[in-house]
Amino acid sequence: MVRTDVPGPPPTSARAPAAAQEGPEAAGLVAAALALGARPRLRLRLQETDDPEADLRRARPIFRLLQQHPGSEAVVVEIRHPNGAKTLVLFRCRLDRQALAALSQLMRAVGQRPPPPHPSLDRR
Repeated sequence: MVRTDVPGPPPTSARAPAAAQEGPEAAGLVAAALALGARPRLRLRLQETDDPEADLRRARPIFRLLQQHPGSEAVVVEIRHPNGAKTLVLFRCRLDRQALAALSQLMRAVGQRPPPPHPSLDRR
C-alpha cells in the first residue's frame, strides 16, 4: 500500500489512516500516474469529518479488508479532508466477486456509498 497526500494542508496524525508507506518515490509515482490518467481497477472515496476517532473506526475495517485480499490490481482510496485536501492510499488487491461484495457491504455499514463497479469487473 502506498499513501500520498495531494496538495493541501497535511492531515493530522490522528486523522491519517494507519498505512504502511513504500517511500516518497512510490508515492510520487502513484500521484503522477493518476495525474496522467491511469485508472485504478477500483477507486473508493471516504469523507473525513470533524470526529477523527469515528473516521478511523470507519476507515480501518475497509483498509483491513483490502489488506486481506492481496493481489496485483490497483485500488485507490481517496480520503477527502474537510479543508479540501485529499489523501490517496494505494492498495494492491485481488478483486473477485466475493471481495467486492464484502467491500460493498462494509462501505454501506460504515455509512459510505459503495463504489460503482468498474467495467472490467463484469467479466469475473
